[in-house]
Amino acid sequence: MDRKTFIKTTGIILAGGITGNAYGTASVFAGNNSGNNSGNETGNNSGNATFDFPLTDLHVHRSDKQTIEDIVALSEATGIKFGVMENVAPWGIRNDDDLKTYLDAVTPYPVYVGLQPMSPGWTKNL
Repeated sequence: MDRKTFIKTTGIILAGGITGNAYGTASVFAGNNSGNNSGNETGNNSGNATFDFPLTDLHVHRSDKQTIEDIVALSEATGIKFGVMENVAPWGIRNDDDLKTYLDAVTPYPVYVGLQPMSPGWTKNL
């Protein structure tokens, strides 16, 4: 599936309120549930449609219910590259030690790493 078709169809699906598995809806708008590549498509979307461009979600958080290992497994199963975020806030990263702990926990994995500042003046703490 090319980018233009993906964007147009995604807009139609979202506008229509069609919901489903967060990463499994690709098969809805491709008309290709077989998971077979037609020769000009790339990607690994676990039996869903394939795309001629990379899929990326740059805003995923770790939690008690979604560990970094879960995120990596989902990435491998779907072919979607993830960016793992952490809040810089009183309830998240508060200082350099917290930042080092976060970086040590996620940098060994094949994910993008990011910070989500939530409080004014957050840079004074790091």
